[in-house]
Amino acid sequence: MSNIYRKFTDKRKREVRVTFDPDGTAFYCGYDLAAMSGYSAPTKVVQCSNTGLYPVESVLRNMEYIDSKKRGVRRFRCFDEQNAMKFLERKPAPQEVKDWFTSEVIPQVRQISLEIAAKLGREAGAPVEEQRERREEALEDIGIRTFHQPEPVAGSTNSDVLARLDAIILQAVLLKQEIQKIK
Repeated sequence: MSNIYRKFTDKRKREVRVTFDPDGTAFYCGYDLAAMSGYSAPTKVVQCSNTGLYPVESVLRNMEYIDSKKRGVRRFRCFDEQNAMKFLERKPAPQEVKDWFTSEVIPQVRQISLEIAAKLGREAGAPVEEQRERREEALEDIGIRTFHQPEPVAGSTNSDVLARLDAIILQAVLLKQEIQKIK
C-alpha cells in the first residue's frame, strides 16, 4: 500500500508533514506540530497528548523519516485537522505559527484532499492496479510524493521486530541528546 504525504515549510524553516489516506483524509504529523509549538521533547508530548484537561486524539500513520543518521519509513502519531488545532491551543504556539498554519497549510491540504477524493471518484470503475497507478501519476503531477510500504513477508517477524527496535533506539538517542542540551 502506498502512503501519500506532503511537506509544508515556512520562511523560518519550520515544517509540517501531512499524510493523506487513499480516500483523501489528511493527518498532520504530531511531532512537527509539537516542535513548532516550542516543546523541548516533542515526541513525549505527542505520546501523552490524549491525557490531561484537553485531550487530543491521534492515529498512527507511516511517514518517511530522514535524519542525519537514519532514513526510512517510521510510524508517527498524527492528528486530523480538528485535533491539530486543539493541539496547537494546548500550549499556545507563537501567533505567527498559528497564522501560517491556518492561512497557508490548512487551505492547501483541503485542496489536495478534494483533488484526491475527486480522482478516487472518477476511478471507481477501473481495476485496482490501474486505479493505483493513475492516482500516483496524478499526485506526482500536483507535486506530492508517494512511497510504498514494503509488504510483510511470511516468516519475517524478526525483521519487523528489529526495525521497530531500531526506531526505539533512535528515539532514545535523540531524547538523550535533547536532555543533554538542556543541561
